[in-house]
Amino acid sequence: DGVDVRAGEATDLGDLTLEAGGKIRGRVMSRPEGLPVPGASVRVKGSGLFDFRSMFSAEGTVLTDLAGRFELRGLPAGQTTVVVEPPNYAKAEVAGVAVEPGTEPDEIVVNVGKGGRIEGRVLGTDGRPKSGSMVTAMAGMADFSPQLSASTDDQGHYAIENVAAG
Repeated sequence: DGVDVRAGEATDLGDLTLEAGGKIRGRVMSRPEGLPVPGASVRVKGSGLFDFRSMFSAEGTVLTDLAGRFELRGLPAGQTTVVVEPPNYAKAEVAGVAVEPGTEPDEIVVNVGKGGRIEGRVLGTDGRPKSGSMVTAMAGMADFSPQLSASTDDQGHYAIENVAAG
């Protein structure tokens, strides 16, 4: 049912009841050391082809505590993907995480590794090194999550660390 709103008039919708939603609890651990990863950004991936939420807002994002623990709350029921973006490690995603409002969730463990390194050199059309150029690594054209990037030095060299495999 829609709501009929008229210019210059207030429309009373009465009382609205909100559902608490479900939770996801977990820990982020380093691989292969098995140590907790504090300060990792954890969120649920948006549904649909494009994940614009991560590009424009930190809403729904939590940081892991000193023990690598996190808890996401107020989530709709169903299957979802958890995205972890830790400092000094490669981004990781865990698909198929079940959210069941009204139940206490099992803890998931997200293992993150150092990832790979992309390096190279940028030259101008004249064949000379280009300093101060920005080079960005993206997972694909529809990837609007925070990007990994680096600036070229005086010799045109750059290095991007902790790039997820793939």
